[in-house]
Amino acid sequence: MSTFQREFSHDGERLRLAGEHLSGERYRVHVGDRALDVEARELPDGRVRFWWDGRVFEAASAVVGKLLQVRVAGHTWSLLPAQGRGASAGEAGGVVEAPMTGTIATVDVAVGDAVSKGDVLVVLTAMKMEHRLVAGIDGTIAELRAEVGATVDQGTVLVRIEAGAAGA
Repeated sequence: MSTFQREFSHDGERLRLAGEHLSGERYRVHVGDRALDVEARELPDGRVRFWWDGRVFEAASAVVGKLLQVRVAGHTWSLLPAQGRGASAGEAGGVVEAPMTGTIATVDVAVGDAVSKGDVLVVLTAMKMEHRLVAGIDGTIAELRAEVGATVDQGTVLVRIEAGAAGA
């Protein structure tokens, strides 16, 4: 069972989502203290249609600068950087996670490679866009869980970097 957790912001308001894939198109999503059973389906144009409490919503997302923005019901939410994660979700950290479900297009590193903060490690394609996942710290690739062509879920750890000077 895959899980996900993200924190979004809109006009100073924060929204924390955590969820788990139950089966097929069914998910249990936790928003604050509320647990919601949701059905969701990705549409051919990259948007997501979901059903909750008898209502239908559509969500679209785009990467703007370094932020993932999601638009639902006329409101745009920005993904907040997460502490201790790689640049896929923020700037600092030795763990790089998939920012969304997608397919690994390229893997530009191998275990043992020295990397510098900002180096491209993996390119993920999702929602008809390329997402360049970069090192959040200088160090050495300690673990690599990304394979070209593999489909990964949002939040999947793809790379772990052991901190230290690149090339040391």
